[in-house]
Amino acid sequence: MISALLDPRVKDLNFVSSLKKEGIISLLRDEYQFVKESEEFATSTTLNNDDLDLLESNNSIFIDMFTESQSAKNEINDYLSLQQLSPKTDSYK
Repeated sequence: MISALLDPRVKDLNFVSSLKKEGIISLLRDEYQFVKESEEFATSTTLNNDDLDLLESNNSIFIDMFTESQSAKNEINDYLSLQQLSPKTDSYK
């Protein structure tokens, strides 16, 4: 059901109850948080503060890859607030 939620043509999940929809959204949030924490752990074990300081001092464009973006904090809410596409829409275009 998460895949249906992530399909912009059926993301409103009109074919399930509100309770089921909230459960699916909650599951997506849990999965997202797990992946985010896993990535943060992997980054923190591969880069130390000296590495980040070096990247920042060089004004590297790569620093964004290793620091949390303000816009990324609410990705799920942002996605859910977008209007559902028409079922005839090719979501890959």
